Amino acid sequence: MRTNGNISVCAGVLSALAIMAQTSLAGVLYDFSDLPVERNSHYDPKDLIGTGMEEQGFADAFGSLLGSDIYHSYNNYGGVEYGVLYNNNIYMGPSWHGFAWSSMEDATTPGVGNQYSAITGSGYGGSGNYLIFYGDGAGLGIKNYSQDALATIGISSPDADIEGIWITNTAYAYYSMLNGDSRNDKFEDGDVFKLIISGYDITGENELGTCEVYLGNGTDIIDTWTYVDILADIGKDVKLLSFSFEQYDSSKGKTLKEHGCTAPTYFALGGIITSPIPEPSAYAAIFGALAFALAIKKK
Repeated sequence: MRTNGNISVCAGVLSALAIMAQTSLAGVLYDFSDLPVERNSHYDPKDLIGTGMEEQGFADAFGSLLGSDIYHSYNNYGGVEYGVLYNNNIYMGPSWHGFAWSSMEDATTPGVGNQYSAITGSGYGGSGNYLIFYGDGAGLGIKNYSQDALATIGISSPDADIEGIWITNTAYAYYSMLNGDSRNDKFEDGDVFKLIISGYDITGENELGTCEVYLGNGTDIIDTWTYVDILADIGKDVKLLSFSFEQYDSSKGKTLKEHGCTAPTYFALGGIITSPIPEPSAYAAIFGALAFALAIKKK
């Protein structure tokens, strides 16, 4: 009977430990609900004009030869860091690259005119806000954070890791794959459009791994918020993510990458799940409870 009592006490303590560990590592969702964007609107990267042009190194020097003025801005809301660039090129036309805020609700209109809408028509989990990522090819393929922070998103806290993200297609990309358009053929069996996600440590220099998400796989095209398990697919200690695209055109038997893709190189980001790293006090409580359980067992 005494042994059963010890087992019962130990089981109870271990159960408490499991709950404590689960609580200390519970993921925290950031859903962009605090972004300063009105309902059914979006941030226009063109608004960066007039805020001052920042040096871009080679990109600026190269751009100036083609009549470009390059503006960019970095944002930090909810401890999540990302940026956006606007290239005001007088010869080739304007373009943008990076992440733009949005709360657009138009999930039915195809075409580039609706580039700031998620195919869901709303944010993830009841939030009205989300981010739209567009890669115009200027920075895609440069996965090193120090070289192209505009193609990345990260967390500023050293005491947390990126556990997962919620993504979906934009309306523009979805209908381009579903029906085809002037640039991209309608997707058939064998056609693939992938988002490639790379994870980095706190320095932004060391790649920890990659995972792939099929935004379009034949006629199976993402139209809901989809969870990407960064912790399971890449691993722990991920503080920063970078993004690139790859497409396979079955009719041509050809793989297309980055700016060579004919499908629009966009996706919508609805949320980021972070995992807090347990404080030393949490470990002390866990080990203290374990020592107590072992002491009881020895009696």
